[in-house]
Amino acid sequence: MRRVLPEVQAASAEALPLADASVDVAIAMDVLEHTAHPDRVVREIRRCLRPGGRFLAHLPVTDNAGSLDAWMAEHRPAFWTERVRAVGHDYTRMPSAAAARGWLEDVGFAGVRLDRFNAWHQNRFDYYAVHRVLNTLFFVWQLPMRLYHDFLAHATRLWYLLDVPRLRRGVGGSVYVSGRVPT
Repeated sequence: MRRVLPEVQAASAEALPLADASVDVAIAMDVLEHTAHPDRVVREIRRCLRPGGRFLAHLPVTDNAGSLDAWMAEHRPAFWTERVRAVGHDYTRMPSAAAARGWLEDVGFAGVRLDRFNAWHQNRFDYYAVHRVLNTLFFVWQLPMRLYHDFLAHATRLWYLLDVPRLRRGVGGSVYVSGRVPT
């Protein structure tokens, strides 16, 4: 099998240098909220996807009651505003979850799905602290390495289960929105 290396190009997200219906999958993780016209970007991605092609995006949203984002904005507004600005977020331009879903529906994606992601879950799972513990267990105490990923998988599942009640209520600081091009 011949290995093909990907080609990298710089381009406007509203004018991708790709042929119509030439892509199977498009992923935009934390991209749309940084564009001036995310609806146009989604339209351009739709143009490039083949029939049956899939699109997945992750982005923070404004309707985030109950999330860490909302808590920080209420209790530490100056700190939180500076923090979100430092990563290029502007809450005055961020969409609601419904708007993100609408971008996909408006350009004809089928099976549009919206899943909330609660930042409480992400911050509860402190990767640095967990890895410090794991490094001690597996490199200092020399426990069998086959247990390393088992431990990580169980810890991640536990943190997710603790978050399920909030996610069921539709609480989340960000969303995953996805859809497919009809065949």
